[in-house]
Amino acid sequence: MKDFKKDEKYPYYGYEDLLESFGIEVIKSEAVGRYDGDYLNLFKDGNRYGYLMFGYGSCSGCDALEAINNDYEQVKELRDGLFESIRWGTASELVEYLESDEVMSWWKYDEEIENVGKEFITYLKGQK
Repeated sequence: MKDFKKDEKYPYYGYEDLLESFGIEVIKSEAVGRYDGDYLNLFKDGNRYGYLMFGYGSCSGCDALEAINNDYEQVKELRDGLFESIRWGTASELVEYLESDEVMSWWKYDEEIENVGKEFITYLKGQK
């Protein structure tokens, strides 16, 4: 993971900045929703692939980054927590996970999320 330092963006970091600071290839990062919603992310790090889904909100009461954006140490903690939440595996292992009932039942609540998820699966199946 890249060293996360205060830079010209501080204190105005966005989730894209946190994901980029992981120092791994972001294959796709899709925000689904408007004022609130979910980020679906697919990563590649060497021979392994990673999946991360997390929610965002429109205000400091419902969005973790909005709530802490002026506290650099908390921004780092959030970034590190997101990284630790990535589900890693080979392309086939991740396909198996993404096609599981656990994940599919979550995706079914929103057609756009389901479509992005299916794009991830299609991509990963092409990597086998």
